[in-house]
Amino acid sequence: MQIVLAAAEVVLLLIGACLALLNWTALYVSYRNRQRGIDRYVSGTPGVPQIAVLLSAAVAHWVQVIHVPSWVFWLIALADTTTFMILGLPAFLLRRLRKQT
Repeated sequence: MQIVLAAAEVVLLLIGACLALLNWTALYVSYRNRQRGIDRYVSGTPGVPQIAVLLSAAVAHWVQVIHVPSWVFWLIALADTTTFMILGLPAFLLRRLRKQT
């Protein structure tokens, strides 16, 4: 049973990493389309990589044999575009508030 849970831990972590990479790819494609004058937006999946990494960390904690260093969980969860959107939200809201007044 622990082998299955350990495999699930690694698979969920890889899914989170792939989704984070896809979010960065969507951001790049949207930027490139805007530069070329193409009116298309490619949407990412905000928050989903963090959920996959959180589930992976929960499985790792439940198994009590961590096969992946803990910094990898943090790296994947924080390297997603959603983290940067959340950190930039106060500046965006303040800028919008200044334009309204």
